Amino acid sequence: MLEHKIKRPPKKSTNVSIRTDLIKIAKDDNINLSNMLEQSLLEYCKKKRQQDWVNENKKAFSDYNRIIEEYGLYADDVRLF
Repeated sequence: MLEHKIKRPPKKSTNVSIRTDLIKIAKDDNINLSNMLEQSLLEYCKKKRQQDWVNENKKAFSDYNRIIEEYGLYADDVRLF
């Protein structure tokens, strides 16, 4: 199995303010705050970009669906199901 090495951008120290009770819980649960924040930000940014893309393309989706409803699909005449 080939393993692909992904070159990750360098990290930068940043100051953040977090509720003290959450810091205590994270420490008690041995959670690495830097990794948790990074993973959460990655997930959030991915979902946001996906939603932005959907919003930017809503008109195209609507137009495509209208065309399919009006004219059908290209291979409708030849499919066997």
